[in-house]
Amino acid sequence: MSTIAEILSIVLALVFLLSGAVKFSGTEMAAGAPGHLQIAPSTYRLAGILELLGALGLFLAAIGVIGTTLGWLAAFCLAAMMAMAVKFHVSVGDGAVPENQTDGWAPAAVLGCLSLLTGLLILL
Repeated sequence: MSTIAEILSIVLALVFLLSGAVKFSGTEMAAGAPGHLQIAPSTYRLAGILELLGALGLFLAAIGVIGTTLGWLAAFCLAAMMAMAVKFHVSVGDGAVPENQTDGWAPAAVLGCLSLLTGLLILL
């Protein structure tokens, strides 16, 4: 794995670790998101669990504990999740820029593109 792929993997792992932990823990900050996105709270928590697992996969691949197969698989799965997040945000009428903690599709789009790029770099 290249140094750029390792750095991107670790940065994305940290971002998804924080994001997944917020979704999974059900903190006050994340309490309004399921209602805003018109999804069940259990679905929102599942997204948090999947983000945590993706973060773990990226991190373990970046530090060399596991092979790169899990790394690129985690990156591509996170990219697919972010594509779905963009879809959910657009479907409820969110704009690109977040006005508060629960709306805006641009952060998910950026994370999705970075995840896709990281997966491609891991494959090279």
